[in-house]
Amino acid sequence: MAHRNKKGLSSRQENRLGNLALNKEWRYISQQCKRAGSVQIMSHHTVASLKQLVEIICNKPNPRKDRNVDISHVYPVKGNERMGLLHPLNLVYAESDQNKKNGTRIFKNAGYSIDRVELKSKWRVTDIMKDKDILQLLEKFLGSVLTEYVRKYPVKVWGRIKLIDRIIKLDKQGKYTRDSLTEIPSIFLSAIHAELHGVTLTGSYFPQKKNRSRVLLYIEDLYRVARDADGHRAENCKFMYRIFLAGAAALSKASYQPELLDIYKAKDYGEEAKHYKHRALRNISEYSKFKAFLIFQASDCLVGKKIDEGMLKGTLNKYTKTIKNGSCFSFTSIKLKGCYEYFPDAW
Repeated sequence: MAHRNKKGLSSRQENRLGNLALNKEWRYISQQCKRAGSVQIMSHHTVASLKQLVEIICNKPNPRKDRNVDISHVYPVKGNERMGLLHPLNLVYAESDQNKKNGTRIFKNAGYSIDRVELKSKWRVTDIMKDKDILQLLEKFLGSVLTEYVRKYPVKVWGRIKLIDRIIKLDKQGKYTRDSLTEIPSIFLSAIHAELHGVTLTGSYFPQKKNRSRVLLYIEDLYRVARDADGHRAENCKFMYRIFLAGAAALSKASYQPELLDIYKAKDYGEEAKHYKHRALRNISEYSKFKAFLIFQASDCLVGKKIDEGMLKGTLNKYTKTIKNGSCFSFTSIKLKGCYEYFPDAW
């Protein structure tokens, strides 16, 4: 790839390039390059896919004690002959347990990857390289794609980095170093900052953001992959997306998660969701069971497993019903094909 050409960049756009190593999402990208051992994990990007990647990282749910949802690679980074890429079409949200279950398994025609014979030494990343050095190498690798990205989109300094900078500035005795502060959780950084101001802090400067419903996350992943992927994976995700959207419409009638009503306001699929607004659960007591079913099936579909369309259609009709004539969920435009063995107790 061509090296970045700074010509034509404004001072603000130059600052955006300088902020890469100070940005939370780009530091995550740096760490993934280190894990892969090469910036070539960022192959096949466009400006649009870079924007998508940053959004996926930014919206990653916070860890929970009872359940962790993390970013999962469809084609594993540690594949023997090929390396899975850090690309939107190779990334989905998945629960940690299911991610571990899939391990390094590879499902046919799913994900983005490059052959390991294509890896070049000049793009190699070592374990001792710092984020700044990795991102400078990545800047050269991405070339004009990154240049055009910073023309269009901001790269903001991570609030945590700003707080560390303020602590360093206030620390007249040199008690703290940037390296030592980097390892400290944000809540303790807030306490240190308050202490240097002579204040005792009882809370955090950075309250955790509230996690969005997994139902919304999976709908968005299914929509994205169905739209942007190709072949059987796209077809499977399109079918699963419609099943999931109809199921989410039924779940939204319950009072447990009022945020599910957001499906009707979504920019990308809100109008389509309204087609299923008359779907409702047959038995409200089966809310959790049906929700778990949808999530399990969506997760399998997103990583490339073959779906059983007849089983999905049947299960949707088993748990939900149409509460108004003429608003049924229609499958007339979808041809049923293929199946894989399904164990209802597995989820």
